[in-house]
Amino acid sequence: IPVAFTTAWIALVKTANLKRGERILIHSAASGVGMAAMQIAQYLGAEVWATAGTEEKHQLLLRMGAKGVATSRSREFGQYFRAELGERPFDVVLNALAGELLEESLDLLACQGRFVELGLRDILDNKQLGLKMFAAGGSFHAVQAGAEHPEYAASWKEVVENFEQEQFHGLPTKAFPLDELGIAFEEMAQGKHIGKFAVTLPQTEQNKGFVAKLRKEGLSDKEGVEIAMAMAAAVKQSSLHYLAISKLPAGVVLEKQNETQQMVLGRKEASISE
Repeated sequence: IPVAFTTAWIALVKTANLKRGERILIHSAASGVGMAAMQIAQYLGAEVWATAGTEEKHQLLLRMGAKGVATSRSREFGQYFRAELGERPFDVVLNALAGELLEESLDLLACQGRFVELGLRDILDNKQLGLKMFAAGGSFHAVQAGAEHPEYAASWKEVVENFEQEQFHGLPTKAFPLDELGIAFEEMAQGKHIGKFAVTLPQTEQNKGFVAKLRKEGLSDKEGVEIAMAMAAAVKQSSLHYLAISKLPAGVVLEKQNETQQMVLGRKEASISE
């Protein structure tokens, strides 16, 4: 499941509180987050309009259900949307553009509209923002939806549940081998990509997956103890009960407990039998 869905869920559901029947503008909608946001907005019952950089992307977004698509590379999108929908037509704007294109997007926000900013360029450059938008009750939200976000865990769970119910589907993904990583970044910087990029690693005995190794070889004593320690450290922060079972002599396990204070086994609690 692409993490892009969690970013889009936090932006539209937790931040913008997008409702059925509202109208949303999604900028750069052919990107990973943009395409995820389109699916979420449609699931919520919103009317979706979009921007993208090429005619190929425009046609793709129209096929996905966008009501209309304009360029994301100039202020012409403002003229297009005003001609189609009137002044200040959007209840929510999901923005990834910078500079004058951000300003043009703000001028499209309806009374009591919510402007959700996912970009960092203008923020890191400490650009100034006019206060005119707030006169009509508009709000500006800068969203950085990383794992430290207070709604991240709940949002991830809700996204997974929607995938399980087949409400959402995966994104177009183009894979690059590791030695072509530079080409991938170049395409991304030029805005040529649709959906997500993935990097594939060569399969070697040194980097084979943990599950494959476990099935073929099992765990060494050292690996088993390391995993047990990590699990114990995690469950120590919760009310879960944890039992570590090992073929190692009891004294070795208890010695590790005394050394680290991480194992939740104790001498009185542990029962080791053949």
